[in-house]
Amino acid sequence: MYKVTIIGSGYVGLVTAVCLADIGHQAIGYDIDRQKIKTLRDGRIPFYEPDLAEMFKKNLSAGRLTFTASFDDAMAEADLVFICVGTPAKADGSSDMGAYFKVIGAIKDHLKKTSNALPVVINKSTVPLGTARHVNTVIKNISIVSNPEFLREGKAVADFTRPDRIVLGFKDKSEPAVKILLNLYRSYRCPKLVTNWETAEMIKYAANAFLATKISFINEIANTCERVGADVQTVATGIGYDPRIGRQFLRPGIGYGGSCFPKDVRALQWLSLKKRYHFKLLRAVIEVNSQQRQLAVQKITQALGGSLSGRRIAVLGLAFKPETDDIRESAAIEIIKNLLASGARVKAYDPVAAKNSRQALKGKLNFSIAKSAMSAVTGAGLMFLATEWPEFLALDWAQVKKAMKGTWVVDGRNVLPRPELERQGLHYVGFGV
Repeated sequence: MYKVTIIGSGYVGLVTAVCLADIGHQAIGYDIDRQKIKTLRDGRIPFYEPDLAEMFKKNLSAGRLTFTASFDDAMAEADLVFICVGTPAKADGSSDMGAYFKVIGAIKDHLKKTSNALPVVINKSTVPLGTARHVNTVIKNISIVSNPEFLREGKAVADFTRPDRIVLGFKDKSEPAVKILLNLYRSYRCPKLVTNWETAEMIKYAANAFLATKISFINEIANTCERVGADVQTVATGIGYDPRIGRQFLRPGIGYGGSCFPKDVRALQWLSLKKRYHFKLLRAVIEVNSQQRQLAVQKITQALGGSLSGRRIAVLGLAFKPETDDIRESAAIEIIKNLLASGARVKAYDPVAAKNSRQALKGKLNFSIAKSAMSAVTGAGLMFLATEWPEFLALDWAQVKKAMKGTWVVDGRNVLPRPELERQGLHYVGFGV
């Protein structure tokens, strides 16, 4: 058992703390936000993530999981220190490392005044290539490990407890920290890739950039399908059978969002430019993703006869994906802003992201949030599906048809049962079909 300190009790930090506590380690979560620490100590999680609450409460009650707003208390007797703070994108695409380097400075100051054994410091935060090597020059007497996270929001507990792989980057593969980290993760039966710092850091960026590329690629295929009479759904199925391609991330629509893909793709593009290399493919990936959001507004406008002024539109889904309340870089939020700017009246519904969305769209005229999907569609001239929550796929389409004033349904995720909608007299508009 290790005494593990997790710095940053946000999405990555809390999931890391809870899951490590669940396999028997003593985990202490630290955050500068005292209100967040109080919330956690009171047994409440400040965001929505399936399966996390039960595991959180179990380990909190067992005493394996604790929280503090005192940095020195968090660091006391720690064997391992995970850095899990945000590295948001700046306007130029580079990563804002302000919070990260504040942590590094605090660790350095703490080590100056302690005689305890030096901990191993582990980067879970997504950081630019060369960060671990730079930290090694700032704090020379500790082991720095690059251990990127691959958590999907909505499936984070499963991803942490049953990972596809664990990536570990070290200065030297023979250093003692290698055995420590392999021992920490010994119960996880998956490939464990031990490499150098820069390679580990690049693996995270490369993975997200590749997945984003698949999404933009299938969207370009969809846009071409619309012009030649092909069905992108069948095309995606056909190419997905090829094991070299795979079926995942081949669903066309309004593109990717969230806290990772947009940020990491831009960061990798920025890094390449900094090193005097123009990563042309990533520029196209970003442009296509932006284009899909504009295309959604065009499809909605065309369905409603060319003008949105005064038209009532129901938007189902506000989170950037199902099973999360995260609206960061959400396509739904951006599309709603564009619809409102064109004079539309929007009533939206999301089962968990309403609170965050109210804040993001605060002050917007002609926007409201409904308490149910049926409330949102009632009286609407058009329904737009933005997030593929399971409850939206199970709607009673006869009742939807009866509640709406219009008959148009624009499917931003290509998941709705088109034959059933059309059987009920609704007009279906998808992407690439």
